Amino acid sequence: MGNTREEFAVARYNDQLNWYSRKADSYKKITHIVSSAVVVMSVLLPVATSVFPCEWKYRWISLVLSLGIGLATGLAGVFRWRDLWISYRATEESLKREYSFYFVKTGVYRDCEDPVEVFMDRIETILSDCKMKVMFCIKKQETIENLKNNALELDNDKRLTVLKDD
Repeated sequence: MGNTREEFAVARYNDQLNWYSRKADSYKKITHIVSSAVVVMSVLLPVATSVFPCEWKYRWISLVLSLGIGLATGLAGVFRWRDLWISYRATEESLKREYSFYFVKTGVYRDCEDPVEVFMDRIETILSDCKMKVMFCIKKQETIENLKNNALELDNDKRLTVLKDD
């Protein structure tokens, strides 16, 4: 029976480690691609505006570059790919560290009566902590957006009041 519990625990660990590794890698790629695109477009924009004449047929280049910068920056802010990459990579590294301690029976596992139970508990805690960090990140973004929206509503209300007073 002890062997199947250990097999289950190690299988769960491997499954989660692979998932977090894949997600961290994909968010890293997205972050680097989007950041690189913003840098390239930001460098090209002043070049395009100074090199090309001020004719309408060339203005679309500046327009496309400006829209690209805004879109890429906005999407990076909304989806928080960099934060997810860092969070998932940190979780992956924590899982690896925990498995190393479990494997060599050091740290909390040294004098433990049931190392499999402790291992599972600690792995699930690491996974839960990561989920909480991701949810906090999402909630933080929603809170910032709500504050901005409320500030805009207050600003609009003040403008209406000022207009009524005139």
